[in-house]
Amino acid sequence: MITLALKNCRRNIRRTVLTGTAVLFAIWVVIVMLAFMRSMLTGMIENNKDFECGDIRIRTASYSEFEDALPLQFYLPDVERKLQLVSSLPDVSFAEAVSKIPVSVYRDGDLTTVTAVGVDASTSRFAVGKSVTVLSGRMIETGKNEVVLTKRLLSKLGLSLGDSVTLLSKTATGGTNGASYRIVGTVSYANAQYNGDVLVMPLSQLDLLGRMPGGALELYAHLVPDVDPNDAAQMITQALSDPSLEIKTWKQVTVIAAFLPMYDVMFLLIEILFFCIASTLIFNTTMMAVMEWKREISTMIALGFSRSSIIRLFVTESAIVSFIAAVLATVGALLAIFAAGVHGIDLSAMGADAVQGWGFSQVLYPTVSVRSACGTAGFGFAVAVIAALLASRGVRKIEAAQALREED
Repeated sequence: MITLALKNCRRNIRRTVLTGTAVLFAIWVVIVMLAFMRSMLTGMIENNKDFECGDIRIRTASYSEFEDALPLQFYLPDVERKLQLVSSLPDVSFAEAVSKIPVSVYRDGDLTTVTAVGVDASTSRFAVGKSVTVLSGRMIETGKNEVVLTKRLLSKLGLSLGDSVTLLSKTATGGTNGASYRIVGTVSYANAQYNGDVLVMPLSQLDLLGRMPGGALELYAHLVPDVDPNDAAQMITQALSDPSLEIKTWKQVTVIAAFLPMYDVMFLLIEILFFCIASTLIFNTTMMAVMEWKREISTMIALGFSRSSIIRLFVTESAIVSFIAAVLATVGALLAIFAAGVHGIDLSAMGADAVQGWGFSQVLYPTVSVRSACGTAGFGFAVAVIAALLASRGVRKIEAAQALREED
């Protein structure tokens, strides 16, 4: 049966090419597309954890209640002690204190509102790690009266490295305060949301500007891998034992978490859509072959071949072609994804930096596991075989004697 099917594959080049191309294209596109989409989703989650809340976000409940009014008076006091308590827990990799407040940049009589982010320059994702790139100059240093700006903001303000910038801010005591800082660098972040009107400075300096001595607006706890955030949140709650605090996991904080259940459904629908398109072509080509080969099929029936064995022949032929196409598609997709994952794909040209609030990454590094790619290829192969089986059932409707008379 396999030998005869191989001969038919070589004899019917057009059908072989159409079937193989349909399966190869569908599987390749699905593997690559799902790798890109899942990597984008993973990047969004990581960006939200790195820049928005960590795995666990800690702040005062009063600050959350009146957040729209920027109630700096409800900042977290005694942050160093809280950081030590949280960092000492076994499930916590590290913890950091972060403050984000709108400030006004005073320049030549004009005020420009920007977001000032105060961080610990030695640990924060805003200052170290793969999520930040120093484009020029250097990163801020803890305790120094200096800032780094995004390239866009530096250009917007018409400033250069080494210049001083004067910031005006609301304070926790209900007044206003101002100070000047030296620009020491320009930066770019993986999170496109922070590549606009944003400047970063040492937390201690932002504390002074906002009159929040020894405090911060938020504390982020980053967990060790595979730790349940809910369990960690309970542990942190017990360690801090302060009813005035609001302690939430990243899923309770970020907007994207509400849509996570939909993504798996969306990925499955995309996979089904492409394979349905491919299966339609396979169904049509197999059905055409059955109709065009009535005489050959009738002759085989007259020679004693059962209709079931002829159906198996068609299915075997399609299975061979689909298997080869699936292997080639899987290898090709893995190579393409590996190459893209090494060099990265800059999404800024497609407007990724214009999307706010979701934490899109400007540079995407797609990855996919061999197991996942093989699973997708296996699903595509199964769909192709089922399509060939359904189409070849037309053999049962052929009247052998009548078909032979018609050909004569």
